[in-house]
Amino acid sequence: MDHPAIDRHLWIAVTEYIVAVVGVALIAWLLAEDLASPLWGGLTSIRLR
Repeated sequence: MDHPAIDRHLWIAVTEYIVAVVGVALIAWLLAEDLASPLWGGLTSIRLR
């Protein structure tokens, strides 16, 4: 039998990890947009084409 507490801790850990990854990606994207980095701009324009 699974322990509900363990399952809850696992889901909290997974959720925190996903939120952290999404947050870092969002911050990096926003910073790149603000700085208008030529490298990032080149990469995104290549990807969007």
